Amino acid sequence: GAGEREGNPMTLCHLSMLLRALSSGQASGGIDALLSESVALAKESVRLDMSSPRAWSGLGAAHLSLHLHVSSEAEDLHLANRAFTQASKVGASQDDADLLANHATVQMMLDCPEPALRHFSRAHELDPSPEFLGKRADVWASVTKISEAIAAKRSSVRKLTSQMPEQPPAQQGSSVSLLSHLALGDNPGKVVLVRVVVPVPQVGMRQVAAHQVLIVTDINEDLMAVTLYALRGIAPLETGTTLEIREPTLLKVEATKFWEPNEGVSTPTAGYHLLRVEQPTTQLRIDGQAVRPMRRAAR
Repeated sequence: GAGEREGNPMTLCHLSMLLRALSSGQASGGIDALLSESVALAKESVRLDMSSPRAWSGLGAAHLSLHLHVSSEAEDLHLANRAFTQASKVGASQDDADLLANHATVQMMLDCPEPALRHFSRAHELDPSPEFLGKRADVWASVTKISEAIAAKRSSVRKLTSQMPEQPPAQQGSSVSLLSHLALGDNPGKVVLVRVVVPVPQVGMRQVAAHQVLIVTDINEDLMAVTLYALRGIAPLETGTTLEIREPTLLKVEATKFWEPNEGVSTPTAGYHLLRVEQPTTQLRIDGQAVRPMRRAAR
């Protein structure tokens, strides 16, 4: 009854999971309502039993579903990451292959491939399914292909940079910067002007991704990757598109192929620099146009 639903964390957890299952056959408006309610039920389940790995894992899965199917916002990935981390802390859930795989998926979508690779490896040890090996291979391939594309495109960016628009006037408290002048982490008060060299194809695990990953260049012909969140309803950006990015976060993405040790040979590594844009309505202009706010999903 209602009292049981309100007071039993496992019942709430089951209901949250059921709503996620029901959402798969719904039109977009119905998905929004069901997945928002799924998050609400999962949060209440955690509130009632903060020592339950299952409740925390359910909350992580709810936020991941909301990100993929409704919001496309980085905030839901961060919340999912925290929930899955907490699930591992409060219980013996390192033995839960599905939890590890869900956590790895979130880490991949937050451009943290190394922990994602380790979680998929551990999931495969617990459940020798080809699915986990395939996803681990996808993560590694993504890192290596972006790294290789950045290296390969260095010779073909001159035409793009020669057509770069005039630098936009620095708004109050902002100055236009080259990519090479950005610091790792946050870059308060800085603006970069870049052009899309190539979108990163949505293959493998990226087929379900709700964010866009691009390789871009600036007037100095430096290249980086960019991850853009919260662009639901905006078509994938194409080669030649100009992006004005305010206060980007700069990350160094790195991964190692630790599961294939070669005696006497160093472990293969790959990596690249990446700009993260989590709030496009305030951080991003596309070909000079501001990004309109989208209706936010309930949390």
